[in-house]
Amino acid sequence: MPLARRHFLWMLTGTTGAIVLNSCVPRSLQRETDSGLRSLGTKFDQLGLPFRPIAGPMPLAYENLSPGEQVATYASYAVADDLVLPEGYEYEVLASWGDALGDSRIGYNNDYLGFAPDLDNADRAYLGINFEYISGKTWMATYTEAIGKTLPFAEVRQALSNGEIDAFALSAGDPLKEKIALLCREAMIDQGFGVMVLRRDDRDRWQRDTGTLSQTVDRRITGISGFEDGRYAQTTGPAVAIFTKTSGAGYLDALGDKAIGTFANCAGGTTPWGDVPQR
Repeated sequence: MPLARRHFLWMLTGTTGAIVLNSCVPRSLQRETDSGLRSLGTKFDQLGLPFRPIAGPMPLAYENLSPGEQVATYASYAVADDLVLPEGYEYEVLASWGDALGDSRIGYNNDYLGFAPDLDNADRAYLGINFEYISGKTWMATYTEAIGKTLPFAEVRQALSNGEIDAFALSAGDPLKEKIALLCREAMIDQGFGVMVLRRDDRDRWQRDTGTLSQTVDRRITGISGFEDGRYAQTTGPAVAIFTKTSGAGYLDALGDKAIGTFANCAGGTTPWGDVPQR
């Protein structure tokens, strides 16, 4: 069901108004505020939204609750560990952390999806996926379940119990240095960006395409792409001069116009011509 931009903005405005009014209006004006909130809620209902908003931890204007009723109703609530959608909507998982993608895997903490239709095939599209960072505690707790292999978390924790460790000062071949490097490598692999081919199925829903095209188009750029495998990113344009200079401060890493991976990109965006820039 499509949601018009004005409906979305009205929903945000109505919700924010209800919260702000409830938090700053004195008791002497509570009755007038109650009337105002009910009026706002009536207008909200008249917008004709194609769905009933999901109840969350904050009051919504459409509920027409007075400040006192809001306090009573929202004094406690339970958080569902799921993506909860309005009635009539549903979701399907296209891919999860650890699933294969390109020559690597789906990464961690996806915070942007860029959908680009194939202009030559209405039943095909491409999905750009950003993996911004890892959440250390949950990443370590669920790594084995998601990836299917173990990492030396316990050994490194034990070493850290004696104080901070300068991993760079450890000698080459030191078992602890190798364990720390392995943890860092896996953490960097779970960051970066990915591209996935989608296809429209006979139910008119988008699914992941695992056919021949995906074998050549699906791509994964990790935080260390190029560092070990030689698959560097290629920089272009006038700004390349910054990286190709041979003297001066900064960027003198002998890589020239090549770059190692990408990570810590916050969200993203899709241009009118279908590119998905990262920052």
